[in-house]
Amino acid sequence: MAKQPDPAQEALNEGYAQLRAHPLMRGISGEVYLRRQKLDNPVPTDGWAVITSAGYLWLHPTRRATPAQWAYVMAHAMLH
Repeated sequence: MAKQPDPAQEALNEGYAQLRAHPLMRGISGEVYLRRQKLDNPVPTDGWAVITSAGYLWLHPTRRATPAQWAYVMAHAMLH
């Protein structure tokens, strides 16, 4: 049985692709490690993302957004 696509994950993946295509963010995006698992996720329930000094970009595990919104959230976090 084929696994059903996850629209939320697909939107996040597309947002990350948009981010990596941007000339300003291309170099920075290669220095982070995306995490979106539910277990031990430090993102507050009303938050979107948390970035650590070690380069881990934690994303809310159940939040849904458009690819452009995810690109914005990730870029904002990376610039911190």
